[in-house]
Amino acid sequence: MDSGWDPAVEALLAVGLGQIPKAIAMAKAAGMAPDELVDLAAIVRHDSRLSAGSIIARLRDGCWPVDDVVGIEGVQQARQRRAEKIRQARHDAAETAENRPQRWIIDGLTGRDLRRAGLADLATDAEVASSSRLDELDRLRSNRLQLT
Repeated sequence: MDSGWDPAVEALLAVGLGQIPKAIAMAKAAGMAPDELVDLAAIVRHDSRLSAGSIIARLRDGCWPVDDVVGIEGVQQARQRRAEKIRQARHDAAETAENRPQRWIIDGLTGRDLRRAGLADLATDAEVASSSRLDELDRLRSNRLQLT
């Protein structure tokens, strides 16, 4: 299988579809791009009324999008809102903590919380920020030790 379809394979595995080669063959026959199949899997994952099997049905019948089913833009907006609530809750908890954690700890915990919520792609930003802040802290400590 073409490696360009790897993201689609991962997305289909994430929704629990067992007929991945069939789904990809049907998507290719319908002229879909890999990212369109990834979007379809994200919509199915987001909408509790749809199952993994509905992907095959939608590809077979060629009836996508479906009325009253949120499109990928709606899914992305909902994921962003959910991630922002998680970030805000973590920052609020840090502000009210008796021993306020440093910024890199908050970013690291936010990344962990986002991963637990199934928002791994959004967790990367928080984890990179945590790592960058920690690297800066190490650099500052090293500079201070050199001065003494």
